[in-house]
Amino acid sequence: MKRPNYFALAIGLCASVAAAFSIYSTIDFRLSSIVTTGEVIRLNSGGHHPQIAFDAKDGRHYERLTGTIRSFTAGQSVLIRYRPDDPDGSAMIDSVLDLWTPSVFLLILAVGFLDAGLRGEALRKGLR
Repeated sequence: MKRPNYFALAIGLCASVAAAFSIYSTIDFRLSSIVTTGEVIRLNSGGHHPQIAFDAKDGRHYERLTGTIRSFTAGQSVLIRYRPDDPDGSAMIDSVLDLWTPSVFLLILAVGFLDAGLRGEALRKGLR
């Protein structure tokens, strides 16, 4: 049996903590946010970087740059999710992919490093 790779285990542990925090933050955001309809007013660096405009529950109008996995066109109507206490800072396009991608990525990273560490795999040839 190979000796565990403690360096890979440490990276996997850090990624696990980051994934847990990301999952908690995503769930908290979903539970404490409001959904409204907004509009893509312009594109910045292509369709994956729209500037969105929406009217929040407080009656104010907000515009915000955002990044997304999906591609949009100017003038397109979109659902916006935001926290009522911070509409400008928390607004994002309401998409399951955009919301959960960071958590899933960190979870896959954690599993990969923990698996490699427990099996004693070297991260590269000559490193153990």
